[in-house]
Amino acid sequence: MTPTAQLPHSIPKRIPRSIDNGSLVLQEMLGVGAYGSVCRALQVHTGQKRAVKCLNNMGLNSRQRAFQTQEADLHALVSGHPNIITLHKVLEEDDCLYMVLDCGVEGDLFYTITERGGYVGNDKAIKSVFGQIVSAVMHCHSKGVYHRDLKPENIIMFGTTVKLADFGLATAEPISTDFGCGSTFYLSP
Repeated sequence: MTPTAQLPHSIPKRIPRSIDNGSLVLQEMLGVGAYGSVCRALQVHTGQKRAVKCLNNMGLNSRQRAFQTQEADLHALVSGHPNIITLHKVLEEDDCLYMVLDCGVEGDLFYTITERGGYVGNDKAIKSVFGQIVSAVMHCHSKGVYHRDLKPENIIMFGTTVKLADFGLATAEPISTDFGCGSTFYLSP
Protein backbone atom coordinates (compact mmCIF):
# COMPACT_ATOMS: atom_id res chain seq x y z
CA MET A 1 0.00 0.00 0.00
CA THR A 2 2.51 2.55 -1.17
CA PRO A 3 1.89 5.61 -3.32
CA THR A 4 2.08 5.36 -7.07
CA ALA A 5 5.53 6.19 -8.40
CA GLN A 6 5.79 9.35 -10.46
CA LEU A 7 9.39 8.94 -11.45
CA PRO A 8 9.84 11.58 -14.17
CA HIS A 9 8.55 14.34 -11.86
CA SER A 10 10.64 13.31 -8.85
CA ILE A 11 13.89 14.32 -10.50
CA PRO A 12 14.91 17.93 -9.85
CA LYS A 13 14.53 19.87 -13.08
CA ARG A 14 17.86 21.67 -12.96
CA ILE A 15 21.16 20.72 -11.41
CA PRO A 16 22.91 22.71 -10.07
CA ARG A 17 19.94 24.23 -8.29
CA SER A 18 19.50 26.13 -5.01
CA ILE A 19 16.89 25.29 -2.39
CA ASP A 20 16.16 26.44 1.18
CA ASN A 21 16.58 30.14 0.33
CA GLY A 22 19.95 29.45 -1.29
CA SER A 23 21.49 27.67 1.70
CA LEU A 24 21.71 24.33 -0.17
CA VAL A 25 22.89 23.75 -3.73
CA LEU A 26 21.89 20.48 -5.39
CA GLN A 27 25.04 19.55 -7.32
CA GLU A 28 24.83 16.00 -8.63
CA MET A 29 22.29 13.21 -9.03
CA LEU A 30 23.31 10.22 -6.88
CA GLY A 31 20.42 7.91 -7.63
CA VAL A 32 16.83 7.51 -8.68
CA GLY A 33 14.35 5.22 -6.94
CA ALA A 34 10.72 4.28 -7.32
CA TYR A 35 9.38 7.31 -5.43
CA GLY A 36 12.10 9.92 -5.66
CA SER A 37 15.68 10.82 -6.33
CA VAL A 38 18.73 11.58 -4.22
CA CYS A 39 21.17 14.40 -4.99
CA ARG A 40 24.49 15.37 -3.50
CA ALA A 41 24.25 18.91 -2.19
CA LEU A 42 26.54 21.53 -0.73
CA GLN A 43 25.52 23.41 2.39
CA VAL A 44 26.67 26.88 1.33
CA HIS A 45 27.48 28.44 4.72
CA THR A 46 29.35 25.45 6.17
CA GLY A 47 30.78 23.79 3.06
CA GLN A 48 29.40 20.43 4.26
CA LYS A 49 28.21 17.84 1.78
CA ARG A 50 24.67 16.60 2.27
CA ALA A 51 22.42 14.11 0.54
CA VAL A 52 19.00 15.48 -0.37
CA LYS A 53 16.15 13.08 -1.04
CA CYS A 54 13.66 14.69 -3.41
CA LEU A 55 10.10 13.33 -3.28
CA ASN A 56 7.61 14.59 -5.84
CA ASN A 57 4.49 15.95 -4.17
CA MET A 58 2.77 17.39 -7.23
CA GLY A 59 -0.59 15.83 -8.01
CA LEU A 60 -0.57 13.53 -4.99
CA ASN A 61 -3.76 12.75 -3.14
CA SER A 62 -3.99 13.10 0.64
CA ARG A 63 -3.13 9.43 1.22
CA GLN A 64 0.02 9.66 -0.90
CA ARG A 65 1.09 12.85 0.88
CA ALA A 66 0.54 11.05 4.19
CA PHE A 67 3.05 8.38 3.10
CA GLN A 68 5.66 11.09 2.45
CA THR A 69 4.98 12.72 5.80
CA GLN A 70 5.17 9.33 7.51
CA GLU A 71 8.61 8.66 6.00
CA ALA A 72 9.96 11.97 7.29
CA ASP A 73 8.30 11.59 10.70
CA LEU A 74 9.52 8.02 11.28
CA HIS A 75 13.04 8.86 10.09
CA ALA A 76 13.14 11.89 12.41
CA LEU A 77 12.02 9.69 15.31
CA VAL A 78 15.04 7.37 14.96
CA SER A 79 17.56 9.94 13.72
CA GLY A 80 20.54 10.61 15.97
CA HIS A 81 21.59 6.98 16.45
CA PRO A 82 25.22 6.43 15.32
CA ASN A 83 24.14 3.77 12.80
CA ILE A 84 21.21 5.64 11.25
CA ILE A 85 21.56 8.38 8.64
CA THR A 86 20.80 11.70 10.32
CA LEU A 87 17.79 13.60 9.00
CA HIS A 88 18.79 17.25 9.39
CA LYS A 89 15.82 19.04 7.89
CA VAL A 90 12.62 18.56 5.89
CA LEU A 91 11.68 21.24 3.35
CA GLU A 92 8.69 21.64 1.08
CA GLU A 93 9.36 23.77 -1.98
CA ASP A 94 8.02 23.92 -5.51
CA ASP A 95 6.71 20.47 -6.32
CA CYS A 96 9.00 18.43 -4.03
CA LEU A 97 9.43 17.43 -0.43
CA TYR A 98 13.16 17.59 0.34
CA MET A 99 14.81 15.56 3.10
CA VAL A 100 18.30 16.83 3.99
CA LEU A 101 20.47 13.93 5.17
CA ASP A 102 24.06 12.95 5.95
CA CYS A 103 25.97 12.24 2.74
CA GLY A 104 27.95 9.02 2.57
CA VAL A 105 30.53 9.62 -0.14
CA GLU A 106 31.82 6.03 0.07
CA GLY A 107 28.62 4.53 -1.31
CA ASP A 108 26.51 1.71 0.05
CA LEU A 109 27.22 -1.73 1.47
CA PHE A 110 26.13 -3.44 -1.75
CA TYR A 111 28.75 -1.52 -3.76
CA THR A 112 31.40 -2.18 -1.10
CA ILE A 113 30.73 -5.93 -1.21
CA THR A 114 30.26 -6.41 -4.96
CA GLU A 115 32.58 -3.84 -6.54
CA ARG A 116 35.30 -3.31 -3.95
CA GLY A 117 35.41 -6.88 -2.65
CA GLY A 118 35.06 -5.48 0.83
CA TYR A 119 34.99 -7.92 3.73
CA VAL A 120 36.35 -10.90 1.78
CA GLY A 121 38.10 -13.03 4.40
CA ASN A 122 37.72 -10.35 7.07
CA ASP A 123 35.48 -11.96 9.68
CA LYS A 124 36.18 -9.22 12.24
CA ALA A 125 34.94 -6.49 9.86
CA ILE A 126 31.88 -8.57 8.88
CA LYS A 127 31.01 -9.05 12.54
CA SER A 128 31.40 -5.31 13.16
CA VAL A 129 29.13 -4.35 10.25
CA PHE A 130 26.52 -6.92 11.22
CA GLY A 131 26.55 -5.68 14.82
CA GLN A 132 26.06 -2.09 13.67
CA ILE A 133 23.09 -3.08 11.50
CA VAL A 134 21.54 -5.00 14.39
CA SER A 135 22.09 -1.97 16.66
CA ALA A 136 20.29 0.31 14.16
CA VAL A 137 17.36 -2.10 13.78
CA MET A 138 17.06 -2.57 17.55
CA HIS A 139 17.02 1.22 18.01
CA CYS A 140 14.27 1.56 15.39
CA HIS A 141 12.19 -1.15 17.05
CA SER A 142 12.67 0.43 20.49
CA LYS A 143 11.14 3.62 19.04
CA GLY A 144 8.26 1.72 17.39
CA VAL A 145 9.65 2.06 13.85
CA TYR A 146 9.87 -0.94 11.51
CA HIS A 147 12.05 -0.35 8.44
CA ARG A 148 10.71 -3.12 6.11
CA ASP A 149 13.37 -2.59 3.42
CA LEU A 150 16.59 -3.73 5.06
CA LYS A 151 19.11 -4.49 2.29
CA PRO A 152 22.76 -3.69 1.47
CA GLU A 153 21.69 -0.84 -0.83
CA ASN A 154 20.10 0.92 2.17
CA ILE A 155 23.22 0.66 4.35
CA ILE A 156 25.53 3.63 3.71
CA MET A 157 29.29 3.48 4.32
CA PHE A 158 31.19 5.99 6.48
CA GLY A 159 34.64 4.40 6.80
CA THR A 160 34.22 1.44 9.15
CA THR A 161 30.85 2.77 10.31
CA VAL A 162 27.62 1.85 8.52
CA LYS A 163 24.33 3.75 8.69
CA LEU A 164 20.80 2.63 7.87
CA ALA A 165 19.00 4.81 5.30
CA ASP A 166 15.74 5.06 3.32
CA PHE A 167 12.69 4.93 5.55
CA GLY A 168 10.30 5.13 2.59
CA LEU A 169 8.65 1.79 3.41
CA ALA A 170 8.90 2.14 7.19
CA THR A 171 5.83 1.75 9.38
CA ALA A 172 4.86 2.26 12.99
CA GLU A 173 2.72 -0.89 12.88
CA PRO A 174 4.46 -3.88 14.56
CA ILE A 175 2.25 -6.25 12.55
CA SER A 176 1.56 -5.18 8.99
CA THR A 177 -1.18 -6.41 6.70
CA ASP A 178 0.75 -5.19 3.64
CA PHE A 179 1.81 -8.09 1.44
CA GLY A 180 4.99 -7.97 -0.61
CA CYS A 181 6.37 -4.83 1.01
CA GLY A 182 10.10 -4.44 0.45
CA SER A 183 12.57 -5.17 -2.34
CA THR A 184 11.83 -8.32 -4.33
CA PHE A 185 15.27 -9.93 -4.03
CA TYR A 186 15.24 -9.56 -0.23
CA LEU A 187 11.67 -10.67 0.54
CA SER A 188 11.20 -13.74 2.71
CA PRO A 189 9.90 -16.79 0.82
